[in-house]
Amino acid sequence: SSSSSSAGTTAVVNSTILPVPTARTKGVLIAPTVHGQYIVGPTAEDQEDRERASICAKTCGLIHAKGIEMVPILSECSILGYYSGLRPATEHNDYLIEPIESHQWITVAGIRSTGLSAALGIGRHVSRLYGEFFVDLANRRKAVVVSPLPKYRITLEPGNNRAMLRWGQLTSQITHPLCKISQGLRLSKDSDLSWEASVLDLRSSRL
Repeated sequence: SSSSSSAGTTAVVNSTILPVPTARTKGVLIAPTVHGQYIVGPTAEDQEDRERASICAKTCGLIHAKGIEMVPILSECSILGYYSGLRPATEHNDYLIEPIESHQWITVAGIRSTGLSAALGIGRHVSRLYGEFFVDLANRRKAVVVSPLPKYRITLEPGNNRAMLRWGQLTSQITHPLCKISQGLRLSKDSDLSWEASVLDLRSSRL
């Protein structure tokens, strides 16, 4: 579980703050977002259920208290919302990356938080495994195709405050917790915003 908070603390929290890690977890961290709010969390609760990702009031309280312990001024923040999710885990403490020749398959599993910073290295490693056990990718490499970024817009639907992402004739509801909380707050600050007036061009925003 993690929480998203907002307050005028940019001068105090302008980078990610991590506690001293333990053998089991890196612990609750505090990080600024591109939307001007702060994330406090996450926790690491083991469970067998692969579908349930519920929010526990007790855990949310512990996260809030831990954030204030690390940065006391966060006690002045208003909490915008909580969210929870499931992260992949295996019985191993490390990544599980292995080729299975008989199935023409490479398993890339158990990638947790460090997968973001390790993504390029993991990709290179998997590429080498693919070349070693299956086909040399160097001989199959194609030219990189670059697609121009289409013009996106974010609108706030009147009546239900749903933030929607629009490009051309396509529409998609913003469901990621951080984007949903931040954009909903950002677009609803002005009570006079109408459907057409609440349009943002993503290319000029900080998303």
